[in-house]
Amino acid sequence: MIAPADKRISSQEVLNHPWVKKYTEKKETVELPLIVTRNLKKFKSAERVKKVVLTYLATQLSEKEMEPIKKLFVALDKNGDGKLSMEEIESGLKDKENSRELVDLVKSMDTDESGFVDYNEFLAAAIGDEIYLNKNKLKQAFNMFDKVRYEENGRIEAGR
Repeated sequence: MIAPADKRISSQEVLNHPWVKKYTEKKETVELPLIVTRNLKKFKSAERVKKVVLTYLATQLSEKEMEPIKKLFVALDKNGDGKLSMEEIESGLKDKENSRELVDLVKSMDTDESGFVDYNEFLAAAIGDEIYLNKNKLKQAFNMFDKVRYEENGRIEAGR
């Protein structure tokens, strides 16, 4: 049975409820762990093909593998639209002294040049070597490119 309107809490009371605040409030700034910053630097200097492979691998990760990076992404995604604008990134970075460098690193993640960094792009850039230098994951990525681009001939050639 639905309670009468005069017995229900208002939308403002819902928004101010501790449970809702716990799961919706975002910190003003985010501190990127040193390892993530290092991974971003590696990603920025990587060749385009490596970025494409890492982006593919990011889509294949388990929830457990994604969890720490997902938390960072959600904390930066102030409006909750599933993509990071440069404004969200700049305003969310804690280390203001290095924020310019970090913003440049994050811009390099925008592999589809949409002006935003989506979750997979962020994940691809932030994942560590221990995740993507896994033999099974690399074989899976190779097989995907071999199948999609080159008719499963066991090799990937440039210029085709």
